[in-house]
Formats: sequence, structure tokens, C-alpha cells
Amino acid sequence: MTSKVGAGLRSGGYRTLRGIFLIFLVLYWVNLLVPLIGPFSHTRRLWLISSVIIGLLSLVVLCKAGVPDKSKVLLGLFLALLAGLRQPFTGIITLLAWLASMRMMETTEERVFILKRSFGKSLLLGVSLGLVLGVVNLFLGGLPLKFAPTVDALVLAFNPGVAEEVIFRLFVYAFSLNLLGGRVVTRKETIWLYVLMVVPHVLLHFPDNYFVDGILTLDLGVLFIGPLLAGLLFGLPMTLAMVKRDLTSAMLIHTIVDYLRFIFIGLPF
Repeated sequence: MTSKVGAGLRSGGYRTLRGIFLIFLVLYWVNLLVPLIGPFSHTRRLWLISSVIIGLLSLVVLCKAGVPDKSKVLLGLFLALLAGLRQPFTGIITLLAWLASMRMMETTEERVFILKRSFGKSLLLGVSLGLVLGVVNLFLGGLPLKFAPTVDALVLAFNPGVAEEVIFRLFVYAFSLNLLGGRVVTRKETIWLYVLMVVPHVLLHFPDNYFVDGILTLDLGVLFIGPLLAGLLFGLPMTLAMVKRDLTSAMLIHTIVDYLRFIFIGLPF
């Protein structure tokens, strides 16, 4: 598998991962500078572009290496259903990213467990950390709170909770490992692997915050402090949960954080 998708790139090591990050930064700034066309904001446009790119990369992987076994396909369909209940397009990208990730990780030395034994530890980690980070997220939001639990809030929380962990975390992890020949060797590789799993996903949330009355305003606080806090408080814990424990705990954390936001602050749309 490695020879089909990432052969010959292992020698680049962390430089390959750093190059991918720099490409993302270029895309990020191009998105900020290019005028809006159509109904998308700068943030929504970047989410769409990033999702399409990962979807296309997933298709390339699947065309070269084929799909994983039936059990992985069935689980992918279930996750895609959860992610796509309100946004079918997101469900499709989730399925592609899941299948490609499973295929790429079949021959890697590093592994991500879907649900690790014992199951109770994953549940406890996901729920407890999700509640803690969810409360922190509400506090940082600084908005008036009004408790209004709805089914729509739960359904919508599955979208980021499942889709973002698969598309922007699991796929990035599997793709990066594949480029590294299936294993992480040096400390620099580890650092850049975590950078790719945390920073781009965090930055995707911020483009609209850089605009005041439609004018790009590069306030240093908004430009650096917001993403830094989001990365350290949310992105890094979810990444560590996925790598050190399992994907299920990371998805639980993410889903609970967003669910609390939706029921106390309101739905995003």
C-alpha cells in the first residue's frame, strides 16, 4: 500500500509535512484576499475548498489502492450517515476520507484504534473531557446562555463531531503517515504531524473573524491569540485523544463540545 500511494517520499521526512502546511497557508491567504463570489463567506468557502481537496485526495488513494474490507465500508456508511444528516455533501466527503484513511493505515506501523478496549475508558474520556471543554467553550464565547435542548441540536452536533474528526484529523494523520513511509521516526516528524492535525483545522474556523464591515483587518489578537487558544484548548486535546486512545473518544469530545454550544447559545443556522 505504501508503495502505491506514498513511495519515495519518506526520505523527505518532516520537510514533506512542512511543505503541505505551507501550501495550506498559501491557500488560506488566497482565500482571504480573493473577493467573495456567491453566497459563501470566507470561512464557508475555505471549508468547502478544503473538503473538496481532501475528497479528491481520498478518491486518488481509493483508485490506486482499492477500498478496504466490507466491515470498514459498513462502518464508514454509518459515520457518513451521522455526519450527513443535515449536510449530505459532508456525509459523502466523510465516507471518502474514512475509506481512504482505513486503506492507507492497513500497512502503517502507527495505528489509530476505532474503539479501544476497555470501552468504558473511551466513553469516560470522551464524555468527561467533552463536558469540561464544552463549558470552557461557553465561557470563552462570552455570549448570553439560554438552555434550549432540541433534537436538531443533537443531530447538528454529529456533523462536526464525526465529519471533522474523520476528514480533518484522521485522514490527515493517515495521509501524513503514508507520506512518511508508514511510521514516525524523528521528533521533527512528530511535531509536524501534530501541526498538520491541529493547526489547519483550527484556522478553518477563523477567516470571517478577520473582517470588520467587510474589510480585511489583521488585528494581531484575532490573528494569533484566538487560533492559539483554540488549538491548545480544543484541537490538541482532541488530537491526543484520537492518537493516544481512539477515534471514538475524539468524536465524543467534539460532539459534546458542539452540542453544549448549540443548546446554550443557539444553532449556527
